[in-house]
Amino acid sequence: MPGSRINYFDHLQKTFTLEHLPANVRVSQFMGRWPFIRRYKGIPIGLNFLPAEGRFLYKRHGQEHTIKFNGRNLQFHALYENYFRYGYELETALLISRVNRDKMPFFDIGSNWGYFSLLAASLPEFSGPIYAFEPNPRTFADLTLTIQQAALQDRVTPCHLGVGRVSCDMSVSEADRFNSGLSRLTDGGSGQKIPVKPLDVLEFGSPGLIKIDAEDMELEILMGANKILAEAKPFIIFENFLNFSSPKLTYETISFLLQKDYRVFVPVVEFSVDGSNVFATYGRDYSPLVEQGGPPRLGLVEISARLRFLLGDQLNLLAVPSTRLEELWDMGILNFGKI
Repeated sequence: MPGSRINYFDHLQKTFTLEHLPANVRVSQFMGRWPFIRRYKGIPIGLNFLPAEGRFLYKRHGQEHTIKFNGRNLQFHALYENYFRYGYELETALLISRVNRDKMPFFDIGSNWGYFSLLAASLPEFSGPIYAFEPNPRTFADLTLTIQQAALQDRVTPCHLGVGRVSCDMSVSEADRFNSGLSRLTDGGSGQKIPVKPLDVLEFGSPGLIKIDAEDMELEILMGANKILAEAKPFIIFENFLNFSSPKLTYETISFLLQKDYRVFVPVVEFSVDGSNVFATYGRDYSPLVEQGGPPRLGLVEISARLRFLLGDQLNLLAVPSTRLEELWDMGILNFGKI
């Protein structure tokens, strides 16, 4: 917002602080340092005789909450991997921090254990309700416990359902039982059946921001939100993968949003290092840049669907209604042009 003096990078550093790393993760990390046993480093994660309880401090509005977490869910690596020591998916975290404003709801679709929901709830300029959607039963248990320990029951509503184009039941498929970030919903299959609902039939209000991390269901989710897109015109952060076997799967979500009069951007962080401006985005280890250039500046690079394959295999993209572009620049987000 105009005139905001919040240092969002600094706020992010203070919001999550690791207090205790679980024993199973410590053993796994130790094994990962040695080339001859590195391939086996995943084994300790599931060993029952190794304690798997960790703790982190969550700071919100000047109050700290100690939160126990399940070290057998590798998605908690957002808290302890050196790769994320300045923030998990830093450009996305900074974008969520900037864009969530006032009292409009935030829809966190594919919330996992709740990292981005907790971050949103900590923001001083945001007082809206947060709806955290997580279909995987085991991950939903982690999400619910995290919300309770953070004393966020009045702000964050955990929703144990999938989001899609139509109301139906789908199966939870787990590619790795210890990495909940790889779970997806499928038609058929032997996994537990989970109800799926379109956003347009849910009575959760008009969102200001929708974040979608749904393992290839992004288009289905947006097609089930036609009314919301037309009336509320929310900002949308969505995951996008390159698919060389079927390029249409990469293009279709971007094309759908462009047809809805949205513009699509890559969130970018800019560092000043030795007199040069260095730009980076999703999937990079920002640590050397932070340590040389200090806190980054957040900006956006607009892309077209046909140039998507020139960029990274996996990205989080931001879709913005054409009528709301000026709001972004007023928030202090920089316009880095178009490719």
